[in-house]
Amino acid sequence: MLGKGLPGEMVNPVIWMIRPWIEDFSAFDHFAQPVGFLRIAAVLSAIGFQVNYLDCLDTSGPDESSGFRISPGGPCEYRSNTIAKPEVFKFVPRFYKRYGSTTERFETAVEMLPKPGAVLITTAMTYWYSGVARVIETVRRAAPGAPVIVGGIYATLCPEHMQSVLKPDMGIPGPVDEPFYRRLCDLTGVKFPRKMIDLHPPPCWNHVPGLRYGLISMRTGCSRNCTYCAAGILSGPPRDTPISGLIREIDTILKQPGIRNIALYDDDLGAMDPDRLADILRFLAGQYETVSWHLPNAVSAHAITPRIAGLLRRAGFVQPRLSFPHIDRKLGPEGLNDATVNQLSSAAGHLIRAGYAPDTLSAYIPAGLPGQRLSWLERAGGQMLRCGIKPFLAQYSPVPGTAIGSKRLSDLEFDPSHPEPLLTNKILSVYRHPGWTFKQYYDLANHWRSTRVS
Repeated sequence: MLGKGLPGEMVNPVIWMIRPWIEDFSAFDHFAQPVGFLRIAAVLSAIGFQVNYLDCLDTSGPDESSGFRISPGGPCEYRSNTIAKPEVFKFVPRFYKRYGSTTERFETAVEMLPKPGAVLITTAMTYWYSGVARVIETVRRAAPGAPVIVGGIYATLCPEHMQSVLKPDMGIPGPVDEPFYRRLCDLTGVKFPRKMIDLHPPPCWNHVPGLRYGLISMRTGCSRNCTYCAAGILSGPPRDTPISGLIREIDTILKQPGIRNIALYDDDLGAMDPDRLADILRFLAGQYETVSWHLPNAVSAHAITPRIAGLLRRAGFVQPRLSFPHIDRKLGPEGLNDATVNQLSSAAGHLIRAGYAPDTLSAYIPAGLPGQRLSWLERAGGQMLRCGIKPFLAQYSPVPGTAIGSKRLSDLEFDPSHPEPLLTNKILSVYRHPGWTFKQYYDLANHWRSTRVS
């Protein structure tokens, strides 16, 4: 649903596109650019809109560079300011922060821009909606009358909450398609092109200040339907990206000054046809020798064969991270089942023989699922270490609308008739879980972090 529109009375091609602040206990830029939002910016520019992109998470300016911890091409911690904790988090003994630029810097920026015909705001985690609310308040003051349009993950997973709490003029759940662009043209008075335009161009990376890396995907969507995950809800069925599309996206990234780190953010890379995956890796190895490749979303252990391991190494993939799908079906009391352990052990062996050092291999263990106990985490981590893989605890954020997410939210007294998305915050996997105390959790996490795999 596009919602009720506001009739455009005059032509105004100016569009503000805003990436909001994060309000949370921690936030890192781990290959976290809003690719879909930047792709929309490219489409709007092709239609003829004047796009003004504002990133509240940008702290690259000279007045805000201090305290912005960064590692070249990899994760960095956003600059932050401590703010009051919401009531639901009062018992958590940690500081709550707003991550990104100062509110004053953002307010000054929007005051200097030409008044918009419409304002587009992207969203990410469901429990970050308070940062979106603050952006909308500022926009309403700076550009009264301009329609405010909100899309992204939160808008897709919590559309009713978004409409009742944030009250945008338009909400966009799910992917953006041609009818949305036509509607935006109607709102602003801009003519939609008669000539066919590309609705899937490379993202507008030039809008990102201080860009340190790029993002591509070999395929979008996910076929696994895991009962704890929202990938299928957010991105739909799997679709392979044509090799010509990959080349165009990579070349667009490499035109940005100094960029030599690119991450594959596929949700379901391991489900790709093995021959196609091998062909693409072989192509990357031959054509982009100076690029360092990353797999922040991990790749399924079962997909790592001797051939794939060798090609990952040849292409320059850094510190491969492994995953094991359908974790919700493998929560037995004895840790990971034998089939999963065998997959992880086999994958680690192939990667080590391909030339990777043992201490560069890792895998996530989701922590905070219903029914988990500390003994399960300890057992699963020990099994990984014996396979030659370093375990990392990934705090589980329950996803509204998924089976496992709904069960976990029920444990947290989440009322579906009056939902509070703050209860989906991953921090509650540590501080409000019957399987462990927060000290037990952090002792285990710190132990694994300092354990060296040999």
